[in-house]
Amino acid sequence: MFCVLLSAGTHFFPLLVSAQSVTSSPYSRYGIGDISDKGYSQNFSMGGLGTAMQNDTITPFNINLSNPASFPYIKLTTFETGMTSNTTKLITSTQSQVTNVASLGYIAFGFPVTKFWGTGFGLQPLSGVGYNVTDTKNIDSIGTVNYTYSGSGGIDKVFWSNGFKIKNFSFGANASYLFGLIENNSKVILPPGQGYFNGKIIRRTNVNDFYFDYGVQYGFTIDSLGHRDLRDNIRIVWGATFSATSNINTMNNTQSENYFLNGYNYDITRDTIQFEKYQKNAIRLPEKFSTGITIRKGDRFTIGAEYSAQKWSDFMFNGVDGGLKNSSRWVIGLQYIPSRHTETNVSYFKKVYYRGGFRYANQPVYINGSQLVETAFSIGFGLPVGWNRHMFQYNVLNIGVEIGRRGSATVLQEQFVNVMLGISLNDRWFIKPKFD
Repeated sequence: MFCVLLSAGTHFFPLLVSAQSVTSSPYSRYGIGDISDKGYSQNFSMGGLGTAMQNDTITPFNINLSNPASFPYIKLTTFETGMTSNTTKLITSTQSQVTNVASLGYIAFGFPVTKFWGTGFGLQPLSGVGYNVTDTKNIDSIGTVNYTYSGSGGIDKVFWSNGFKIKNFSFGANASYLFGLIENNSKVILPPGQGYFNGKIIRRTNVNDFYFDYGVQYGFTIDSLGHRDLRDNIRIVWGATFSATSNINTMNNTQSENYFLNGYNYDITRDTIQFEKYQKNAIRLPEKFSTGITIRKGDRFTIGAEYSAQKWSDFMFNGVDGGLKNSSRWVIGLQYIPSRHTETNVSYFKKVYYRGGFRYANQPVYINGSQLVETAFSIGFGLPVGWNRHMFQYNVLNIGVEIGRRGSATVLQEQFVNVMLGISLNDRWFIKPKFD
């Protein structure tokens, strides 16, 4: 089963991720679109917590791409994949609209190489673009003019992660290859019957380049207070991640046209005003930093918090200032398991992983003199399926729900419900049998 899922995912996921839309937000018009930074299903249900997360004793082991320094703590071969669904209600002062987007979220594979080295690879979105906005203005001597802005696509990444451990200290790096197509279109639609032709500009940006980010973690265990041994050890982990400013190579095509609408409301090109093909440029992705801490009591209770920031004021898109502001994010998350990891003959619900989290973020978009703010609460469950302790096989179905909002109804507010459904499969590989 493990091999079949891995083989199918490896062959078909690149096709699926390149054809899907991962957002329907007008705010994805800015920068490189909506950033996918909530992590995998475990992180997602804990508000996106990940910088100081480790899986050194608790099975099933989850892949934590948020910090590559966590990879040496993976003890079993682990395969993860997940799907996401986003339902958003767009609200302005005069109207509202509901949109829904579902997509295959990620696929990842990790395993221990030695006692001090863990590695993994996979594929997931970095950002998504999906919007369609119309602005109407009345212009003297012309009449009603419609300005339409639309975009689609995004950037995906295939990654290779490595983490190494030296006593209580670990460090690692993610080497990613970024690729994808971002298309941004704008139209000016003039009143019919006055001899004017409409105009449109189509801009396509192909992204292809490497990107690197790094992480460290330091953890220690407290097993006694004074002269009294603790029933459950306390594990404290600090983590940090960093990525430097990177110039990501792009190849750009720009086409400007005059056109008119036929009787079926289709665009009919009258004349091509500008056509630039294969123009090399770059996207400047700004530096990013995060730090966090988690405290775990035995195998049952984990709580953590983290802070991250990115210098989006340095962002440039093909040589043009993106007009963004520096972003920041605060996260609190927790996980609780009613039964201890070693307990047997307990009810199923005492084996379930219960998770929750909260996220508050100042996003890089700046509109009408204020920065875009996003808040969200999350809750989730890890449901064990097909466990076999004797064969070292642990499978968990992860379900997470996130409810939040961003923006203001005076401009545009989004009230959203995100759902993530993931599966984590753990097995013991690379073991030579003693008996034939």
